[in-house]
Amino acid sequence: MLHGDGTFISSKQTKSNTRYKRELKFLLYSLPIGAVAVAVLLYFLRLPTPKSKLSEKLKRVDYIGTVIVLAFSTLFLLALNFGGQTFPWKSAAVIVPLVLSVLLVGLLMVVEKKFAKEPLMPPRLFRNRSVVSVLFVNWFYGMSFFAAVYYLPVYFQVVRNDSAMWSGIRLIPMQLVLCVTSTLTGFTISKTGVYRPMICIGMGLMTLWIGLTTLYDQTIPFSQIYGITILGSGSLGCLFSSTIIALQASVEIKDIAVVTGLGNFSRILGGALGVAISSAVLNSHLNQELPNLLPIDEATKVIQSSEYVNHGLPEQYKVLAIEVYVHGLQMIWYVLIAMSGLGFIASFFVKHHSLLQ
Repeated sequence: MLHGDGTFISSKQTKSNTRYKRELKFLLYSLPIGAVAVAVLLYFLRLPTPKSKLSEKLKRVDYIGTVIVLAFSTLFLLALNFGGQTFPWKSAAVIVPLVLSVLLVGLLMVVEKKFAKEPLMPPRLFRNRSVVSVLFVNWFYGMSFFAAVYYLPVYFQVVRNDSAMWSGIRLIPMQLVLCVTSTLTGFTISKTGVYRPMICIGMGLMTLWIGLTTLYDQTIPFSQIYGITILGSGSLGCLFSSTIIALQASVEIKDIAVVTGLGNFSRILGGALGVAISSAVLNSHLNQELPNLLPIDEATKVIQSSEYVNHGLPEQYKVLAIEVYVHGLQMIWYVLIAMSGLGFIASFFVKHHSLLQ
């Protein structure tokens, strides 16, 4: 639901196109959705309670690894959010967190291998070819999908002059088809016991979907846009459950919880990186092209807020600004094609396991 409805809610409520405000609105409106999900889980999910003492459970926690992962995630995401928005990419405010996050990865590897009794990220998992392959698939699929869904509303608002609400409404078909394809994928896997083809098909469809988004311009019919969008939701429906099943089928029972969390972590972190890279691509293009076509003060306002294109920019400059945005968004799609293509290649390295055995 957060994949789909969250996009609609944040698009409807956001009146500025800056990453900070968009992400803050998404966070605030996601909280009640998450609260409902937690309440449903607490009521319906009945799991056996382990009989070990609380003190014994606490001794098993990898505190050092947890702190390192939290520090890494915080620094990495701060750098991605600062870069190209609050500070230039070459500034110390961006470079220092990135360098520290890389150093923390090295420290985590040492701690998990040498000191942790029950590692948060057991090194043995990264010696499993299938696990590593699925993590790469999750990483690239997160980079591609989250970035694409993030910038599709920008296309609708700037190029097609949609309101923030309508830019979210246009993605509702994606949500509906996602529910259907995800259900069909789960049904197919349960009947056949095979998940690997779904991963390959999903990444292939995602690459095709993003490739077709390069056709988005000022005149493409909305019927074609909806058809292409539905194709994208079909790819996500194939991937969402199949990647989790692939990870769980590739490890021992004791590692199922760990590898499931690792899969979600790789997808979310990949999504953050994909949005940051896409933002850098678009901002670089706008900064390079707009000052050559518009007066400096008008170009600056367009770069600072995409809403200014249709709500403030003089009519004689709108066509030029929209054309620059179309080309900038197309550059994003080209980058995302490469990302999803790498995920498609990685999907062929996932080992085939029959769940019926």
